[in-house]
Amino acid sequence: MVSKVRPCIYLDFDGVVNFFGETEFPDSETALATFPPRKLVVTLNWSPTLIKELNSLPVDIVWLTTWRDYAVEILEPIIGLKSSRVLQWEHKFSDYNQSFKFIALKEDQAENPRPFIWLEDYATHSYYNNKFHKPAIKAFPPHLVIMPDDEKGLTPTHIQEIKDFLVSVDK
Repeated sequence: MVSKVRPCIYLDFDGVVNFFGETEFPDSETALATFPPRKLVVTLNWSPTLIKELNSLPVDIVWLTTWRDYAVEILEPIIGLKSSRVLQWEHKFSDYNQSFKFIALKEDQAENPRPFIWLEDYATHSYYNNKFHKPAIKAFPPHLVIMPDDEKGLTPTHIQEIKDFLVSVDK
């Protein structure tokens, strides 16, 4: 029997899990955390219901965030999310368009191809739809890209889209 490859979610934090306005989920929590590279104290806003939904999905959650290893070290204990790993890449904070995230995703898919969901609020549309990236995108396994409004972060509608996608790739 051939086992199916487990899909993954490439997950950004700020503007996706950490919303900046009001969530559409029925609950929210707030905490303070320090982002070590810049020694910034930031306010975290998340929905425990969202975290429960993400943790229940039959996927590997892969952090793809500027929090990098601090996502596991700092964020996960606060919000309760369980990831499988952190995607690493070389970048400068001055890389405004954050194309390094797309490059890291592309390299990870080349090494470990499998269906994926990319949850990223910032610049996804511009570099994902860039004509220079189209050949790489066409070669990707089945995937779903969701760009939440950073004021709301992920919504119940997004979670349903993710579940529907996972059903479609499981057939």
